[in-house]
Amino acid sequence: MAKVGVAQQCDLLTILESALENTVAIDCYTVTNNKATLVEKKTLDHNPDILDIKMLLLENGRASEILPEDKLIKATVSELKSKITYSDNTQLKLDVLVIPSFLEKYLEDRLPVFVQNALKAIMMTQGRDGVLEKNKRWGDGLQQFLEIKHHLAITPLSNVTNYLSNFH
Repeated sequence: MAKVGVAQQCDLLTILESALENTVAIDCYTVTNNKATLVEKKTLDHNPDILDIKMLLLENGRASEILPEDKLIKATVSELKSKITYSDNTQLKLDVLVIPSFLEKYLEDRLPVFVQNALKAIMMTQGRDGVLEKNKRWGDGLQQFLEIKHHLAITPLSNVTNYLSNFH
């Protein structure tokens, strides 16, 4: 796979589309000037019965599916939920996160927000995220994700409100 280029990957995905009897439509993208650009425009009618997949193809056989943020959040939440069990569950396994039962409702409500803020922390650039500014704290777990990103001590999660501090 190390010698497979973008064009060959696109050809393979086109063959896959045909093998799946055109039940999927795969749009191939590559990186040009740090932006995803469409490799070839397909003239398929937009059919709601066809699964539309967007793939980012890179050199050396590397590829990744391009997902909208909401789908990425849903998929991540689903994956995390599959790895969580609550302390009242008698069948505890080694490969799961054990959460106290009284936090179940809170976690169910807040997990999508935590995942969204984890993605925000990834995109924020150092020096422009306010993590080291005096009296500046982000809410809903974003502060903690930024601290993890910058290898800082993690502060406890608290209910904070961001406000304009130098207000006259």
